[in-house]
Amino acid sequence: MATLLQNIQDVCLEIGLPSPNAVATSSDPQILQLQALLNRVGDTLSTERDWQVLAAEYRFQTVYYTYNSDVVQGSLTIANITDTSKLSTDFMLSGTGIQQDTFITSIVDAHTVTINIPPTQTALSTQITFGQAKYSMPADYARIVDKTQYNKSNRWSIIGPKDAQEWQWLKASYVTTGPRMRFRIMGNKFVLWPMPASTLTLGWEYISNAWVEASDGTYKAKSNARSEEHTSELQSH
Repeated sequence: MATLLQNIQDVCLEIGLPSPNAVATSSDPQILQLQALLNRVGDTLSTERDWQVLAAEYRFQTVYYTYNSDVVQGSLTIANITDTSKLSTDFMLSGTGIQQDTFITSIVDAHTVTINIPPTQTALSTQITFGQAKYSMPADYARIVDKTQYNKSNRWSIIGPKDAQEWQWLKASYVTTGPRMRFRIMGNKFVLWPMPASTLTLGWEYISNAWVEASDGTYKAKSNARSEEHTSELQSH
């Protein structure tokens, strides 16, 4: 595995430029340009195949909370929630008067949120389930590997990714609330349908964008001017 410096030195020798003693601390425009070109080549190569060195697995647990809340027919505000500190716009709601596909749109204060669809009836101090339906992708995520998405808790596959048309049909239909989970990737988040109302372990494989190994052993998507990184050896399966 060659270092950033070794790669740039090899290129300089090949094209007839003076071989540098350093890249990380260089201010030479030619060396900086070669480093930028190395990053471009690395980015391109990393997307051309599913290199085994970039294959990764992701595991996470679903999140839900059940809180007493006040629901008012026609109002976009849910009030007197026990606690909103763990909620966000990634959460969907279910409960008395709550319509399908209702999401939190903002956290107003410690006991109040706004939602996107008004409730159909009033219920005071009723139990509302807030299930996280959107989950952030791994920091080094490049692309997902299809047919690897599983609910590890019950050993069922998660169906997807769904296209836009079927996704909207799922969210509008009365017969698509379970038992199988579906998913779609939107806004760089892994979105579940229906929302989880229990703690489940989900997982899938993906291809990482981190093809550079830094001097401290961490991986990143490109070499930079702060350290002499190693370039990963991209190997096929």
